[in-house]
Amino acid sequence: MPPMRGMVVGLVLAIASSSIARAEVRNELVVVGIKAYDELDYQKASELLGRALAEPLSDEERLAAYSRLVYCHAAFDDDQLMRDDFAALLKLDPDFKLDHTASPKMRALYEEAKAKRAAETKPIEKPIEQPIEPKPVEKPIVKQPAPLTPETDARANSGEPFRVRAFVAGATEVQLYHRARGASSYSKVTAEGHLDRFEATIPGLFVDAPAIEYYVVAVDDTGAAVAAAGSPDAPLSIAVAERKPLYARPVVWIVAGAVVLVGIVAAIIGASASHAGGESTATIMVITH
Repeated sequence: MPPMRGMVVGLVLAIASSSIARAEVRNELVVVGIKAYDELDYQKASELLGRALAEPLSDEERLAAYSRLVYCHAAFDDDQLMRDDFAALLKLDPDFKLDHTASPKMRALYEEAKAKRAAETKPIEKPIEQPIEPKPVEKPIVKQPAPLTPETDARANSGEPFRVRAFVAGATEVQLYHRARGASSYSKVTAEGHLDRFEATIPGLFVDAPAIEYYVVAVDDTGAAVAAAGSPDAPLSIAVAERKPLYARPVVWIVAGAVVLVGIVAAIIGASASHAGGESTATIMVITH
């Protein structure tokens, strides 16, 4: 190294070393290496400090070693080793600052290492997670029962059974719900069919004037409704004829009249027999319409 260059470098290193905070150092190689550095014996300092870094050291001791090594390597004009030294220094102390007396080349290498370190330690920006909108709950498709048109007796009479018939393909049972008009609840009658034909009968006990209300549901073997007529809220209805009292029925008056007539004729015959003192016969013929 030219004497003038050596003097300049020595001056820079001496000034730089005074600006580095001296931490507690116990490792013998580091202590001896720092002494050689202070004596401007950069070759010896470089060898001793390099050997020390191969041993287990505290962060303070490693920082003290690298902060001298980088200036030693600057004296040797070794750019790559300076890059390595700056990388190690910034890893140990991200706030490490280069002395203002460092050469432009040395400062350029320091800024390069500093920028590289900043890029390596830059936190990875996580992508902004967009809120996941919940998928709409798909409602199960409920199959509506097919419309059903039942057949019934031509008329309903109070106290007499009332029949409801239906033809339903695919059904295994017909359920007939019925009530007297104005009642709050329904009674149920079931019927099993033959060849898809069903007939359910409302007992005469439940057939009462003025009307009965009913609805019909045909179900398959799983119990699912396949057809329906009417509903609990909108039932079908049929008027029920009231039963006439006995005195209002013509046949009752005919029979009563015949009985009275027989009684009168019998009385006449009896009276005639008592006057004649003899036997007599009579023929009575009752004609009813």
